[in-house]
Amino acid sequence: MMFIIVSGTPGTGKTSVSKALGQDLGCSIIDASNFALSIGAVLWDDRQRNTHVIDEEKLKDGIFKESLTSACVIVATHYPDLFLEDKRFYENTPFAVLLRTNPLELRRRLRKKGWREEKVIENVLAEAFNTVAEDLYPYSDMVIEVDTTATGPVDAVDVIFERLHKLDFGIKVNWLLKGEVVRLASEMLSWLDSKNYRI
Repeated sequence: MMFIIVSGTPGTGKTSVSKALGQDLGCSIIDASNFALSIGAVLWDDRQRNTHVIDEEKLKDGIFKESLTSACVIVATHYPDLFLEDKRFYENTPFAVLLRTNPLELRRRLRKKGWREEKVIENVLAEAFNTVAEDLYPYSDMVIEVDTTATGPVDAVDVIFERLHKLDFGIKVNWLLKGEVVRLASEMLSWLDSKNYRI
């Protein structure tokens, strides 16, 4: 059994990249959030923020059992450390993928999906402040980071294979080094503050 963890903030391309990678490698794909809902691994949901709190152990157990009949499973998630801190997954994961998207482009994508502005801002800020990347720092020696700002899923998979071939692992992107991202984050935080919205 082999797992590949594909992670990133919502909107960075986890679904499309997972599908393209799965086709190339012959892996099945499990979207962790959808799977949690399908097996009832949800403790409660926050309707105001349109989000759920997951029963983590039930989710991991369910995905592991579901994967027993597959040689290769791609798990798409924005909580990669949840799986990598579990020995069952960690020992069977040769590499993990971290997808990154410039927060200005991410805002455009999420707005195009029709998301509420508060939800757009929450996820754009998560990407700007490297939230998912921080979860992966302890595993950076097995992480392949791919910037999907201007890269489609097929090209992203090419980058993954190229970096695997070169053993080019690590987390290098830091959006807060870009002035336009800092300005965007500041504007968004001010907007949330004016609405008394808590992340």
